[in-house]
Amino acid sequence: MYIRSNFFEQEMQKLFGDGDVIRQPVFIGRYCFGRLDANLLVKLEFVCSKYKGNYDALQIRVTNRSGGLIDKIELFLADLLEARKLPYNFNFPGGESPYIWVDSLRAEWYAVKPTEAEYAAIRKAVQDYLNIFRKEVCV
Repeated sequence: MYIRSNFFEQEMQKLFGDGDVIRQPVFIGRYCFGRLDANLLVKLEFVCSKYKGNYDALQIRVTNRSGGLIDKIELFLADLLEARKLPYNFNFPGGESPYIWVDSLRAEWYAVKPTEAEYAAIRKAVQDYLNIFRKEVCV
């Protein structure tokens, strides 16, 4: 039996499915779980910072298997992605920043979907943050 992944899982897979940023990624709902090394685990989640149903940030938690939470941060999509002007939306003359909008029937990018370059920018921001916790290897 084939079970279709939900919208959030598909977006997390686009961002982190290759395993380059997070080792051994697992996708469940709005979450992506993975590893930095043998002791450090990562949990990424799409979250709403302002309005219910408007997923406008990516929360990252780094935990130690034995000691619990080490750090967490929210990366706001508006800080990573450029606002785009929409010809039909006069309420926001400066443009609209991408975010995931959820109503009772579906989840989708509101107004504009990120480009491949914007997905790469999100990946890079997450990788830059996680690199702080990676062990340096002396050569």
